[in-house]
Amino acid sequence: MSTGRYRFLMGLAAAMMMAAVILPFLMVIRVIAPSVRLSFLSYGLSVGGMGLGLYAVFHHLALPRRKD
Repeated sequence: MSTGRYRFLMGLAAAMMMAAVILPFLMVIRVIAPSVRLSFLSYGLSVGGMGLGLYAVFHHLALPRRKD
């Protein structure tokens, strides 16, 4: 995985996790209507962002070892 791809995946993971924080906050302050679907979407974004971030970090750390 190249450095550019690593940065893209990490940026995407960070954006997913930020959205997972912002959505419940907006539901609590009643800017958007609270619903079960949005809650599950927020949870899915959080788990998906964490998984994608871990995938990118593990592959980024393993990249120099594969070249040897």
